[in-house]
Amino acid sequence: MDSEEVACVLNHVRENLHRCHKALTILEAGSSASYQQALETLLPDTRKLFEGDLADEEYKLTSEDLRRFLTKVIPDYYKRVDLLVNHSSIMAQAHGESLDPERLDNLSRYEVFLDRKLERTLAMLLKLQALRRARDPAIE
Repeated sequence: MDSEEVACVLNHVRENLHRCHKALTILEAGSSASYQQALETLLPDTRKLFEGDLADEEYKLTSEDLRRFLTKVIPDYYKRVDLLVNHSSIMAQAHGESLDPERLDNLSRYEVFLDRKLERTLAMLLKLQALRRARDPAIE
């Protein structure tokens, strides 16, 4: 992901986080319509997560279960925010750890071997072409 995509995803996750906190506040108010209001406050992807957990029968259609779901999801959103904020540092570290000088040393040996092999093969091909031309001058 480039920095523009990371910023876009980060904004979306932050919006999800804001809406989750807002939904929790609505649920804590405890009015009769708080469940529906809190559910409508959530962004569609968070609602789909909740509905998916409903299908798995982990939660029921109650204010208490929605509150439990939100308290489970909010820390995950905070983790995603941290990862996205530090995305460039994480990528730099991953690239740095992926460089293994010992493996590069082995690859450079293979490269030298293959270069020499290619040179010998090309030299043999040129000799064969020269012999063929010497034997049959009509071939160019």
